[in-house]
Amino acid sequence: MRTHLALVSLAASFLLACSALGEPAAKVNGQPISLEEYARFTVHWNGYSILQRLINNKLIEQEAERRGITVSEDEIQRELYRQRQQHPSEETYKEFLRSSRLTEEDLRYSARINCLSQKVVGEEISVSEEAARSFYEENKLQLFKTGQRWKLKEICVETEEEAEEILAQIKAGKPFEEMAKAHSFSPSAENGGDVGWIEEGERGVLLERHFRRLRPNQVSKPVPSAEGFYLFLVSEKQQSAVKSFEEVKEEAMQAVERAARIDAYGKLVEKLRSDARIEVLLWPDTQ
Repeated sequence: MRTHLALVSLAASFLLACSALGEPAAKVNGQPISLEEYARFTVHWNGYSILQRLINNKLIEQEAERRGITVSEDEIQRELYRQRQQHPSEETYKEFLRSSRLTEEDLRYSARINCLSQKVVGEEISVSEEAARSFYEENKLQLFKTGQRWKLKEICVETEEEAEEILAQIKAGKPFEEMAKAHSFSPSAENGGDVGWIEEGERGVLLERHFRRLRPNQVSKPVPSAEGFYLFLVSEKQQSAVKSFEEVKEEAMQAVERAARIDAYGKLVEKLRSDARIEVLLWPDTQ
């Protein structure tokens, strides 16, 4: 998806360059790089792949028109919303647009083409459970394996001396949860230091190595960190394991469907290209 948008953005940049060749694209120690130079290198380095993508898009549009397939404004808006939801926050979405030099027009074009492609290829692609199970068996160790995890409690204080004193009181019989509520400045303090299940790698290697070797209900020695000094208690452990097919069946079905849709799109475009009369005027030797 991002590659497609980047290609559209590059094409737009090339058109802008061609429309205003009098202004420089950049200056290096006062010496200009002209828009003409920029446009020329854009064509030679990226232009052919951009043009081929645009040709494919045009073929999809023509095929949709031939079949009487249209896309509504609601469908475009839903696709735009789906694209937006791929970013964790509004800030990261805006940064993506800024860094990619994308305009609203670019996004609408991409959304419309995506919607048309879905409809031309087919809204429903049948995926059998056998195909999903085969995908699962081939990829279960890479895609469907859970890491080790721990049900963790923590206390975080400012100094090592304070951590040592709290550890001594816990060893003397004070409940870990009570000491966490009384002394820890971690957000988990109000829950008695309980941070819930921690996945392998979630807290970083330096901290993890101090609690991954703890026995259930054993308290760690003071652990230095950028925030302060931690005491950790692991109440439960779960070893790494491969999820069963039933647990990931829906995920496997979706992965197989995506692959089937990509394959169907590729075959359709290949057929449309073979039946079309395509003239590449910028690179006539590629006919």
